[in-house]
Amino acid sequence: MIQLRIFKKFPNLIYGLSTKRDGSMRLIKQKEKDKKAFKNRQKFLSLFNLKTKDMVWAFLDHQGRVKIATSKNRGQWIKNVDGLITKEKNLFLSLTAADCFPVFFFDQKKEITGLAHASWRAIIKGLITRMIKIMKNKFLSQAKDVLIGIGPGIRSCHFEVKEDVAKKFLSRFSKKVLIKRKNRLFIDLPMAIKLEAVKNGILAKNIEEIKECTYCLKNKYFSYRRDKPKQMKTMMALIGLRNVPQGTNPRFWLK
Repeated sequence: MIQLRIFKKFPNLIYGLSTKRDGSMRLIKQKEKDKKAFKNRQKFLSLFNLKTKDMVWAFLDHQGRVKIATSKNRGQWIKNVDGLITKEKNLFLSLTAADCFPVFFFDQKKEITGLAHASWRAIIKGLITRMIKIMKNKFLSQAKDVLIGIGPGIRSCHFEVKEDVAKKFLSRFSKKVLIKRKNRLFIDLPMAIKLEAVKNGILAKNIEEIKECTYCLKNKYFSYRRDKPKQMKTMMALIGLRNVPQGTNPRFWLK
């Protein structure tokens, strides 16, 4: 289970990312395989005392779109999004990833939660900026109150790109995101996420990354680029805020 220091003092903030051990979470519209993936999801959610009816699922499209989730979306998929945000307690946001970075957002004052699927395409298209702007404009979040946790993903040791992609990153970010090794080009995606967040007013001290590479850790994470499978296998990320009854120890809510 992932642990982020910046979220430690908020015991009713529930977040997590599955690992390879939990099985693939990807639904592919094949009855038997989806049945197994659905069971994997249920088992993982049970670790947090959650059920599928508590969730809102992002149906990803790598275009950097963001939508606000409400109780009307409970138990449903929201199509064509890479980011979800909610102000509602006991409503949990979820998405899948297998090299792309799950990015967790939490406004500690307004108690707003968000979750983004930071693929390189979505990052280029301004996903992180869009997440922060919606929190500011729709929920009146102050940038200084927003905490951001960057989960595991494919890091610069293995995210090699061609010159055309490198140019796209250089046009949006500084040279800090580009690494050259023996005439090969690599992009530091977590650095790009952090630069975009800071540009939008997020304090550097309020951003934390889990420095694990999905490509490197073969026994722990699925990696599309490493495995090149015929059928992609993915992890599942989630975040949400429990509405803890007064006088209840929040940790009682977790198994």
